[in-house]
Amino acid sequence: MKRIDTYTSDGSLEYVAWQDAKTECCLTGRRDGLETMHVVHVGMGGNRKKLNPRHYTTLRVHYTVHRDHHSMTSKEFYDEYGVDLWEAVSRQITVYFQDKMDYKLFVYHLLAYLTESNTQGVVVE
Repeated sequence: MKRIDTYTSDGSLEYVAWQDAKTECCLTGRRDGLETMHVVHVGMGGNRKKLNPRHYTTLRVHYTVHRDHHSMTSKEFYDEYGVDLWEAVSRQITVYFQDKMDYKLFVYHLLAYLTESNTQGVVVE
């Protein structure tokens, strides 16, 4: 079994490609001027083409949203857009893994995680 940090690093570029394929800003709904924004900054000179768990904090947004993210504090950003970026990231990751996995298997793992109980005997049809 892979360690979780190995898995998240290995799949990070695939996740960015999934984000890059989106056709509208996840915050404003705009369809033009889209960029992929890291909520956890990669930093100047950071290689965006290398495997990196920070890639899982990306959102597909309009370039003005991206610019505002770099120039505002978290509170200012929330006041302007009414969006908690971590909630947005969480929603995007959930959708991504739902798309990648069989939905019933996703629900099975989610329930097992939430209940932290013994899942033996649970039937997934």
